[in-house]
Amino acid sequence: MAIPDFQSFFVPVLRASADGTEHSSSEIREKVAAELALTPDDLDQKLPSGVQTVFANRVTWSTVYVT
Repeated sequence: MAIPDFQSFFVPVLRASADGTEHSSSEIREKVAAELALTPDDLDQKLPSGVQTVFANRVTWSTVYVT
């Protein structure tokens, strides 16, 4: 499965943080990855820079837009 665009992460990010408590970025990423049933290969896909994963980048951008 290809990693969706960052807008597609809005609802999963909101669900992951809907319990009213603070969550770390890694907790949000874990919950979103589980909800979307992403494979380890999906999660390991890197950006062209090779520094960050596509998944982490898109979840981060999603949290920026929804908070």
